[in-house]
Amino acid sequence: MYQTCTGWGFYQTCEEGSECPYSKGYHNIDQDLEMCLSVFNVTEETVYEGVEKSNEVYGGWNLNGTRILFVNGDVDPWSTLSVTPTNEDIIEGELKDSSFWVEGASHHFWTHEILDTDGEVVNEGRERIWSTVSGWLEESTSVFSGSYADPNHPECGRYVVIGSNGIDGSVYGVDGDEGSEDCANPVPWGPLPATVDGEDIVIDFSGKGGPSDLWGVYVDVDAGILFSDGNEWARV
Repeated sequence: MYQTCTGWGFYQTCEEGSECPYSKGYHNIDQDLEMCLSVFNVTEETVYEGVEKSNEVYGGWNLNGTRILFVNGDVDPWSTLSVTPTNEDIIEGELKDSSFWVEGASHHFWTHEILDTDGEVVNEGRERIWSTVSGWLEESTSVFSGSYADPNHPECGRYVVIGSNGIDGSVYGVDGDEGSEDCANPVPWGPLPATVDGEDIVIDFSGKGGPSDLWGVYVDVDAGILFSDGNEWARV
């Protein structure tokens, strides 16, 4: 709620005269703005400034990003906040034609547990998501792209994603909470910037309290990455 008041302006209203599928006129923007002021002392002016800043950073409808797939159920009221085949003509660049409808589906129905009773269109949506993301992953020819195991953090995954230029990448992972070595209660971190030069990689771990230029070398498809501090991530 605080982030809604200070950055997103993500309010769930159902205004009279709108296409909202629910009862109209019982909840309006003034009620949300009043709540921001009474709970967090965030004024209406601050709310709008936060929304404007968020749009500047992320691009608003002209999103600053790549490899984003917008999947929406056509009976999901939240779809009005997303890029859809109905409004994607306002999108430019790589994200154009990056959305599709799952007919008859409600909110992220395709992410639920797979059941025999799932409709054909839901399963088709899953297949399209899978094939699209798989294609993106295959675009990178870097030997570093993949999943790894870190012996210093058993059961805590490490993931390296190198862009299509084969040079710039990101590293993600999870660690145990409160500094524990296992991942019984995983805490995600990343993305950390990485740069590749052939079979060498330099990762900036300063974002999680480590060195800003940890060097590693690709050993082979089984051994993974050997780092200059002696640690070795095995590919999984």
